[in-house]
Amino acid sequence: MPAFDLASASRELIVKTGSSRFFVDWVKLNAGQGRVQFDEYLAMRLWDPAFCSGAILKEFVGNKGMEKVWATVNFIPGSGALASNKIAAAAILGAYGLTMPTLSGLHATGVIPGPGRTATPEALKSFLLHELSYPAFGKPLLGFQSLGSVSLDSCEPSGGLLTSQDGKKIEAGVLAQEIHARYARDGYIFQPRLAPHETSRAICGDRVATLRVLTITGPEGPSIFRACWKIPAGPNWADNFWRPGNLLASIDMANGTVTRVVSGSGLAMTEVEKHPDTNTPLIGMKVPLWEERCAAALVGAAAMSDFGLLGWDIAATSTGSVIVEVNDTPDAIMIQIADRRGLMEPAFIKFLEGRRLAKKAWEAGVRAAAKKEHALSGRIFASQAK
Repeated sequence: MPAFDLASASRELIVKTGSSRFFVDWVKLNAGQGRVQFDEYLAMRLWDPAFCSGAILKEFVGNKGMEKVWATVNFIPGSGALASNKIAAAAILGAYGLTMPTLSGLHATGVIPGPGRTATPEALKSFLLHELSYPAFGKPLLGFQSLGSVSLDSCEPSGGLLTSQDGKKIEAGVLAQEIHARYARDGYIFQPRLAPHETSRAICGDRVATLRVLTITGPEGPSIFRACWKIPAGPNWADNFWRPGNLLASIDMANGTVTRVVSGSGLAMTEVEKHPDTNTPLIGMKVPLWEERCAAALVGAAAMSDFGLLGWDIAATSTGSVIVEVNDTPDAIMIQIADRRGLMEPAFIKFLEGRRLAKKAWEAGVRAAAKKEHALSGRIFASQAK
């Protein structure tokens, strides 16, 4: 979410609304189940009756409120690593027949050096100039929101230079040093850069526009709860909505068509009907590979059934649907901006209640298993003592 100058935004909002009443409304939301912070209140335009017309404000949730949600729905200790670690997630999802970007390289301290595996800045520089196939995409192994990522078009081995997707020249040695300094402990991976589906290419060029899908898993199995479409625009090569200029589309869940598109957040939010770069109409178009991408999210949720809530970033590529990332702490702000309604609607509250019961049952099972193991150990010890 973009950073705000809160003091300036507050003054501007008082002028715009002609009142400071919105502070009272925000205090109520902050004290409620959603724990909405003031910058989130501004970003989601909850002060604007036109934006949230028909919505129930108390159903909106901020990241503080989501921390409690994540702990409730994804409660099994240690399971988070299966989603946050991209290598682990790819292994699980690949076993179920789903597609994730292939691994071209891994840079990490302690790795056994070999083809595609580097542990020092010098080795990484050599890999970037002589082994990696381009175009390529690099990102932290445990990263999110495209932070720390790089999209590379080509390399010039003789000059030691790389060319990024936006045309900038990068010294391979400098990039290698930066990656090593920031990410060598947890790991940094390289993958082939995905080629977008022809429909996406016509809209935003050689950039991937991922579909964010929220899945929830209850006693009857996984289901699609919400979805929105992230569309890169302007100078951005990544589609994350926090990058200024990118677009966010709300979707009719019944048929996968775009119903509304916005750019920016808070006071800077504007509605758009066409992509600003290509002038392609967006309202009413169907999201490319809509059914296929939703199906992939459902299979993925079944494969990771220990998680009650997951956020999926799924690309439509020239070869079909590709799961770019899966997140067990999915952002709620973006999906609420897209839908103009809060996450804590009755269906989600019912889901939370079910996960609380599942958590109690799981904890009871762990205690019973521990008690059984303790009793068995005691019998073995007693028999050995004889």
